[in-house]
Amino acid sequence: MIILIVFFYKEFLVLSFDPVLASTLRLPVKMLENMLRIMIAVTIVVSLQTVGIALMVAMLVTPAATAFLLTKRMHHMMLLSALFAVAAGIFGLYVSYYVGIPSGASVVLVSTLFFLIVFVGQSMKKKAS
Repeated sequence: MIILIVFFYKEFLVLSFDPVLASTLRLPVKMLENMLRIMIAVTIVVSLQTVGIALMVAMLVTPAATAFLLTKRMHHMMLLSALFAVAAGIFGLYVSYYVGIPSGASVVLVSTLFFLIVFVGQSMKKKAS
């Protein structure tokens, strides 16, 4: 998969941000879309078998949703999402070690806690204004 990503990087980039431009450039849009879908599906299947559905879904969605609440700019959102994911992983492992619960569950709980803190903070901020 990494070889495909490296080989088709520019095509995937154009397709991801502007499918009309990809069509205009006469790129094989349907084939590239199907390749992306297959690679995403394989990644999800492998992740499910490795870490389980709860951790995978939480680590895919929760950091991105948390970052989305804080910013609307894509590059800021990507950076914040990565930071929230790393922080949830680190703090989750500490909680797992000291409380004695499974590491996957503690990472999910910490990630969800980050989301709830930001969500409540944004809600209170909107009510105040």
